[in-house]
Amino acid sequence: MLLADLHVHSRWSEGKLKIQELVDLFGSTGHDVIAITDHIVNQDNLLGKTAHVLSLSVTRERFGAYRAEIEREARRAWDRWRMVVIPGCELTRNAFTRGRSAHAPAMSTARTA
Repeated sequence: MLLADLHVHSRWSEGKLKIQELVDLFGSTGHDVIAITDHIVNQDNLLGKTAHVLSLSVTRERFGAYRAEIEREARRAWDRWRMVVIPGCELTRNAFTRGRSAHAPAMSTARTA
């Protein structure tokens, strides 16, 4: 059996820890797998725009840096903890009514060398 958390947020969105700190926290507690799934929030309404102003979303312009950091930490996680880190995101549409809000985690197991 694997110990896994497939829905982890970092400082890139609403989390409190850097990705490196998450890797070390989960690695030190014996986790086998984590998925980093920071929010990518819509920008077509007031709530979405506010999330971007408050840095609660990975932006289009910073997505490459976000993925690069996850990949770098994934290599370190494996070398240090033998833990797999899966890159991902949580596609988020915030709205004032529940029926118009949505969250969809998306992960990729494809790794680059």
